[in-house]
Amino acid sequence: MTEKPGGNEKLFTFWSGGWALALGGVLSLAVAAWVIFTALSDPSGQPLGDGVHVESYGFDLSNLEIPRDEIVIGSRNKDYIRALVHPQSVPSASVPAFNRAQRGKFLVGSDRVIGVTVGEASRAYPIRFVRWHEIVNDNLGGVPIAVTYHYLCDSVVVFDRRVAGETRVFGVSGLLHNSNLLLYDRRPKARGESLWCQMTGRAVAGPAAAAGRGLKVLPCEVVPWSVWNFEHEQGTLMKPPSRLIHKKLYKMLPASGYFGHDDLLFPVKPLPPASEKAPARKARIVVVRINGHGVVYPLSRIAARVNEADRLALTQDGVEIAFEYHRGPDTVRVKPGRTSKKVEVFHAAWFAWHAFHPEDRLFGQE
Repeated sequence: MTEKPGGNEKLFTFWSGGWALALGGVLSLAVAAWVIFTALSDPSGQPLGDGVHVESYGFDLSNLEIPRDEIVIGSRNKDYIRALVHPQSVPSASVPAFNRAQRGKFLVGSDRVIGVTVGEASRAYPIRFVRWHEIVNDNLGGVPIAVTYHYLCDSVVVFDRRVAGETRVFGVSGLLHNSNLLLYDRRPKARGESLWCQMTGRAVAGPAAAAGRGLKVLPCEVVPWSVWNFEHEQGTLMKPPSRLIHKKLYKMLPASGYFGHDDLLFPVKPLPPASEKAPARKARIVVVRINGHGVVYPLSRIAARVNEADRLALTQDGVEIAFEYHRGPDTVRVKPGRTSKKVEVFHAAWFAWHAFHPEDRLFGQE
């Protein structure tokens, strides 16, 4: 865009607006890929949801626990993003062979993984794979689990899938609240499906909400693959589907410019207060909740306080907490000391956690 000679010339460049077009192009490519992906994954029937009206997604919203006007449409229909159910797993030791077969592209040391240990069983779920499915219904150590990751919030939560004596299988509803994933449990129509919030683990609509149900949060960690593999040589790794379309998707970075600025794609409230001392909205954080009281630790603030061994020891609510900081990519592992108190650890973006837990204290804001 230029003005007439004699005026102040303004050129449309990447920095003056071209980045927005580039981001839009990436989003368009991701959407196009999902059109192909969905066609190959679910060739049967017509899915619920018209991409316009929340009610068309087929959920009973008569007993909503959240404001109706805060639910928005995140994808074109229900199950448009295909959750995984009982994916195959392979020994961690087999990864080098897979890398040779994929010319080094299957899994590399710097890939972030969600590490889960139940009893004596340990398994890693690469975020690069999980982000295209958002939910992995699995069984580990005899426990049915749901490993969840939502890209818009960079949020990781692992749940026990057992609710009131029934093992649930979760799918992606296509709906969002505060830019966060709403899961649903796949149940017969007569028994009714429910919507669940990833960030809180609480049912927000349907029979489970009426009964005040919540999912049990299981411990997990987010670390580079090299770190997890070194410590779990006898562990296993989630093996992603092997169709060609999957392989191409797993190499893509969906909306890769999204974390390069503070703009959000969907409404969120409350937003964290803006100040010079506050972290960026999309800053990665780790949250430690003890008996329901949380402290939010931005990874950047942990990095600024670690010792030469990249360790930081703190005490929160009388519990000793050890933080291990890993670089490239930046991740933090949390190790609570022995305590009878209920300790939970969450990983997310700052804006997302604040929207659901504005009462939690921000570390470093004293």
